[in-house]
Amino acid sequence: MKFSDSFKKIRVEKSVSVDKAAERLGVSAKLITDWEAGTVAPEITRLPQIANLFGVSVDELLGCAPGGEEQEVEEILAKLKKLDAEDKQAELQRCMDEAIAKYPGNLKLMAEYVYVYQFIDPAKAISMGLDVLDRCTDDEIRMDVRTNLVYAYKSKGEMAKARAIAEKLPRYIDTRQNVLTDCLSGKEKLKHVQEAFIDMAYEFWYAIRQIKTSYSTDDRIELFNKSNAFYDAIYEKDKMPIALLRKMRNFQAMAEISFLSGREDDGFYYMEIASECAKIHDRLPNVCEVNLLLYNQEPYDKANEPEPNVELRKVLRNDFETQNEIYGKIRSKDKYKAILTSLGE
Repeated sequence: MKFSDSFKKIRVEKSVSVDKAAERLGVSAKLITDWEAGTVAPEITRLPQIANLFGVSVDELLGCAPGGEEQEVEEILAKLKKLDAEDKQAELQRCMDEAIAKYPGNLKLMAEYVYVYQFIDPAKAISMGLDVLDRCTDDEIRMDVRTNLVYAYKSKGEMAKARAIAEKLPRYIDTRQNVLTDCLSGKEKLKHVQEAFIDMAYEFWYAIRQIKTSYSTDDRIELFNKSNAFYDAIYEKDKMPIALLRKMRNFQAMAEISFLSGREDDGFYYMEIASECAKIHDRLPNVCEVNLLLYNQEPYDKANEPEPNVELRKVLRNDFETQNEIYGKIRSKDKYKAILTSLGE
């Protein structure tokens, strides 16, 4: 089969329009029609890109046996995950752009593109996400993309579209974390439920930040106290790094609420507790052997935290030194200086 015939056959089978193929390959629609007419042939170096757009190999594009690039894509995804965890945004975007240019039709990379760009360039994320939903039949990929599309539309200011997608997402009661529990037994079930505790504590921690503006100053402080109590109940005070990280952020928020409300003494008190959480966190090993009532099935690894293996005291000190609206008026105070000294350089 000639390239022109094979190209058109695969394009039609994959339900990719001439305009969409042209957009994704970075060429004109006329060039696509010329390829299909056989009047022009693409450069040989472009064949891998064309094949990947349709999710086939170059051999299949040319009428030979199918192949794939799964291993390389998995390596790329691992690299992207690492860059994201390290918050290396410029390198993350560069790597993502290079990957999608090389494999423009790989659904896993396309889904990752939606995640990477949902806040940076929501229009790009939305375009790519809708393309994935048109073509992808993998439920897990589709669910990730739909979730990220909610945030992309929200970031773009299109709240009605964001809400329309969000309302179709599963309720918690229908999620994997909840339903799978009834399909497991023994240690496997125990480990699954204990992992869910981390998610539950985070969801509460995150949720109160979404509703705090609806509460008075005193009630906002109490919301953060309740979140701290949640972490203490699961992780037994100060034995788990993730609990210390979240509690540090809670006490930091309580300090900020206090300072903005003119309660300077309370602000310093919460600054000191946040600092203690950071220092205790940093003293714990990166991999912690834990034997808590509600978490005892595997070691805890700081590498899995949202700020992996970071020294929290440095992060907190930087916040105290750079957030001028909150801390600018108190930097001449001895208490402020003492707290920064306790956090070290």
